[in-house]
Amino acid sequence: MFEDHKIARASFLLPDNCRKVSTRVWLLFLEGKGWIDSAAEIERATITNGRNFSRLRFPH
Repeated sequence: MFEDHKIARASFLLPDNCRKVSTRVWLLFLEGKGWIDSAAEIERATITNGRNFSRLRFPH
């Protein structure tokens, strides 16, 4: 796992068997699997504690 701002750089290279996934998408995946209760609640808590989430939204 890497911070979103690092994987957004064009110069950030990953092996072919790896995928770039945003924090928000990862949280939504975990919520969809039932492994966390609420992706939105985690996002709100992290913002409240000073973390900046991207304002970009991707369709589900």
